[in-house]
Amino acid sequence: MNLINTLKNVVRYFCMITTGVLISVFTSCLVFSPEETFNISIFQQILLVALVTSLSTLIFYSKRELGRKEMIIRQVIHIIFIFVFVLWFSFKSKWVDGGHIFQALFIALSIFIIYICITLATCKRDKKESILLNKGLKEYRKNKINK
Repeated sequence: MNLINTLKNVVRYFCMITTGVLISVFTSCLVFSPEETFNISIFQQILLVALVTSLSTLIFYSKRELGRKEMIIRQVIHIIFIFVFVLWFSFKSKWVDGGHIFQALFIALSIFIIYICITLATCKRDKKESILLNKGLKEYRKNKINK
């Protein structure tokens, strides 16, 4: 994958992650502190989390095709980084009370759900792209044989 396509993916991930984090923070607030009012800095924090986690997808950038084992290793490193960063940031930014284990579990569950949703959306997009490429190759071969 070239760098331009990788950067396009980072922007796409940023949008999906921002939406997921916003929904997660909103849901968490409804469940754990519905009476709470928030400072405008919450939006900066959400955008920062989305930026860092979307930039972390650059771990998958390679000038050559990655093997299955390399891809799995990068996937594991990526998910560990995301969990550690978001949980650390959640405590640092006071999204989670230090002694409230259910809030931390909710954040971890939210990370997992957002990660799965983005992975499924990406797989669906990649599958559509693969189908279009295969269709184009079949047409190319058919036209080449007919000449």
